[in-house]
Amino acid sequence: MKKTLWALLLSGLALQTSAHAEESYRTAVWFDALFDATGQVRELQAQDEAEQTPAFWAQLRSRVLRARIPPVSEQGQPATFRTGVRVSLEVRKDAAAGAVAIKGLEMAPLPIERNFVGYPADAKNSPGWSGAVTVACTVTVEGLCRDIVVDALPGMPESVRKFGKASLEAWRFRPQEVNGKPVEGRALVSLQLETSDSQPKDFREPRRVF
Repeated sequence: MKKTLWALLLSGLALQTSAHAEESYRTAVWFDALFDATGQVRELQAQDEAEQTPAFWAQLRSRVLRARIPPVSEQGQPATFRTGVRVSLEVRKDAAAGAVAIKGLEMAPLPIERNFVGYPADAKNSPGWSGAVTVACTVTVEGLCRDIVVDALPGMPESVRKFGKASLEAWRFRPQEVNGKPVEGRALVSLQLETSDSQPKDFREPRRVF
């Protein structure tokens, strides 16, 4: 598959732009999507629907359905493509008004089981500590991570790097499919870690919007 498959056309997808960045936060949600041989969405299923309200999903779904991708091919012929779609959002803190903006769409294998190993001890024992690591891997046709690479800022504790690698080894994905057949894909995961009052903070990315 060509690298251009990572780019979705975003025209017309903004719900409402946040006027004050300091009054907003970033989050992300996932869909399981099936694109037909022309690059249009034919099936769209939200992941973790209980995390958000029906009104939120209805509003977001109507916009994601407009997305198109360059058609995928198999042996030179147009093919269907099933993939996870990660939707990055900026949400106003007064989100009851529906103040949500789509900041990006990315196609990647769909994470279906997120497991996290023990919180890094040197971070856990440091109140007020915060840090982030980005973990990339190849997702196999069995839905497992291999060739894991951890990217972290200089000076990041080695235990945090090990935490990122060990966690992704335990994740499970729904692999992408071309014409119904699993194919390898690439996953890129950002893990945010924070401690407050010596207690780990929940760093899963979904947050309830409205």
